[in-house]
Amino acid sequence: MVNRFPCYDELLMAKFKPVKKGGGKKQPANPGALPCVVIVISGILLLSMLFYWVLSSGK
Repeated sequence: MVNRFPCYDELLMAKFKPVKKGGGKKQPANPGALPCVVIVISGILLLSMLFYWVLSSGK
């Protein structure tokens, strides 16, 4: 059987490279986690203060 599209297989097939062992750079686990934690904690504090103000003004 004659292949009508000779480049068809080459376009669809992924090309994998072998992983190099040992030479990887070590990066910190997640450098963006600390600002996210600060934003979440400040949001919780602001909501707590808002709820306290709403409940204390109803006396």
